[in-house]
Amino acid sequence: MEESSLPGSEPCSSCVKVYLVSNPEDSVVERRALRETVFPRLREHCRTALGLDLTVTDPYESSDPNRWPDRRTRRQLIEQCQNTSNGPFLLALVGHQYGTASLPSHVEVAEYQMLLQVCQQAGIKTSPLEKAYRRDENCIPPSYRLQARAGPTHGPMESNGGAGGGQTTRTDKGEEELKVFQTALGLCVQGGLMTQETAHDYLRSGKPISLTVDLRLALQGGSGDGIARRCLVYVHRVLNALGQRNGKTPS
Repeated sequence: MEESSLPGSEPCSSCVKVYLVSNPEDSVVERRALRETVFPRLREHCRTALGLDLTVTDPYESSDPNRWPDRRTRRQLIEQCQNTSNGPFLLALVGHQYGTASLPSHVEVAEYQMLLQVCQQAGIKTSPLEKAYRRDENCIPPSYRLQARAGPTHGPMESNGGAGGGQTTRTDKGEEELKVFQTALGLCVQGGLMTQETAHDYLRSGKPISLTVDLRLALQGGSGDGIARRCLVYVHRVLNALGQRNGKTPS
């Protein structure tokens, strides 16, 4: 992210703070153009013509997905831009991809144990989830943290710490554990243990993230019209997107 830490919560009358919403898979070129060309010129215009500073928070600026902020942190960043920016606080880039479902980075202890329990009751093996997550007592509330992958190849869990232990990484692609996680969520919803919205939020909170989540976080609460007037959404409509993916050109 452009800012090294969370911005303060105090209103800043001399600063425009913008949060950039995008799908990191679908906006690499656009975000680079904004970062290298558009934002420097806009920052100079704000400073010379309006007497304002411009700061931009791009949660997916890092090339390492493991450094992308989780849903809770993104919510804080969005709220702080909304509450402290003197003017616009959100810029959204909407293309033809909205992100894919993936495992969440954290699952609270009670809900993680509930997911394992419903799988066991249904006769579904839980080893993929047990290998994918490790309990992290430093989280508040205590949660299970998704382990980082070492690479794209298939394989078992590996330890970077030798015989003495250490950080554990996964070398699998994660399809099996995602399937088990989705099945467990479905069983919880069917059994009345979890709402449909909570189940969707878990899948949306993974990486890559669906940009609809950040848009919803930005637009919920407060005056809808007032918030909307402080947001800029750029929609890139791609004609025959499926054909272009398959190497076909429009006729």
